[in-house]
Amino acid sequence: MTESDFATIQKILKISVPSAYRRIMSAYPFHDNRPSDAYIPDSVDYVCNLNQQIQSDAVYCECWRPGLLAIGTTWGGDAFVLDTLRSNSPVFRFSQDDQTATAVADTLDEWVSRLSQWYVDFNGDRVADEYGEITSAIQASGYFCTSPEPMDGWHRICVMSRRGGGSSFWVAAIHGYWFAGTWCGNIYRVPKSVSDFCISWLAESSSANGPDFSNSIQTQYCLESVSDAEFAAIVQAN
Repeated sequence: MTESDFATIQKILKISVPSAYRRIMSAYPFHDNRPSDAYIPDSVDYVCNLNQQIQSDAVYCECWRPGLLAIGTTWGGDAFVLDTLRSNSPVFRFSQDDQTATAVADTLDEWVSRLSQWYVDFNGDRVADEYGEITSAIQASGYFCTSPEPMDGWHRICVMSRRGGGSSFWVAAIHGYWFAGTWCGNIYRVPKSVSDFCISWLAESSSANGPDFSNSIQTQYCLESVSDAEFAAIVQAN
């Protein structure tokens, strides 16, 4: 962004652009990385439209107030927000579901550093080695896997019954444990035979995605259900 962009934000949103935001956006570090798509886009139009939409639609009617600046969103639409009335504001995540504001970083610099570690410094080749054994087994059985995808401090691969279609789910290696998740939001720890589990489920459900893994698969492979909160705690654990 340029000084002209910051002036536009101030004029349209009637706020003072924080110095940390000016500094970071003037030397933007995420041109071809995932944060540029949503988390902290380098677009004055995006920022202005996002804030105007939040205010006009009363998205955060219980926690929004003058002086706040939304700098981006999660993929689900929750806003990342700075308090422009504070000299060095934390970065807050505003939840659409429960109307709460939670600090995700003590400063904008800390948030940007974390995003850089997650996405800019992501070493796909090194991470791919963690999935090498199960990827080989799945492909040898006639199924398909994607390359590792960086997430928020973790990574995963997508496992598919056929290229571009059929059934699919994701698998993640985190701190020495294996997890699997459906696209409906169900997450499980897979305590044993992760390759066999993947192949069995793809063989059982090869035509289309279901909302969950079948009871027989869950029992056979001793899948342990994990809540969103539990999964987040596991990801954040050292």
